[in-house]
Amino acid sequence: MNIYIFTRKHILGYLFTLLLLTPQISSSAEPAWVLIDTRVAVVKIMVGDNIVAEYGNISIGQRGAEKLHLRGDQTTPLGSYRIITIDHESRFRLFFGLNYPTAEHAEFALAQKKISPRDYQRIVAAHSKGTIPPTSTNLGGEIGIHGIGRGSLSVHNQYNWTNGCVALDNEQIEDFARWVDIGTRVIVQ
Repeated sequence: MNIYIFTRKHILGYLFTLLLLTPQISSSAEPAWVLIDTRVAVVKIMVGDNIVAEYGNISIGQRGAEKLHLRGDQTTPLGSYRIITIDHESRFRLFFGLNYPTAEHAEFALAQKKISPRDYQRIVAAHSKGTIPPTSTNLGGEIGIHGIGRGSLSVHNQYNWTNGCVALDNEQIEDFARWVDIGTRVIVQ
């Protein structure tokens, strides 16, 4: 029976060799992000500048896309967001909530006199605390990306039917879920 005695020098040498031989995992690996092009009705999953998944024939708000969404106007708000909630029990199959209204939307709405200074402060404060922005202002909220659940695929394929969200069909939303998580960046243009 052989007995090996490892000195500190042996252990450090072994660890150094192990580090040299182990493939390095890049900490700069780019995370996936989402690009929603409302003009051509497509959602793209991007890694850097590369498209890694694409979903066509999406639906947006019944009244199209606008720079500023107001509660009840059935428009999809344009802008830059983060996914802040994921509802696996949604009536829409899956629901990925966005941080609308953003501080930028609040600033624009305040300048347009669409919200009060108090509502502006509430929205900005929520973002600075990392909490869900209030949905009780004139800007509304609960904007997200979701499936159609038990809704009509025929309607989905023919019309923009949402109240302001972006909808994919159920198969697409299941695949979409593989790529995103809380914090994923979403651009709606």
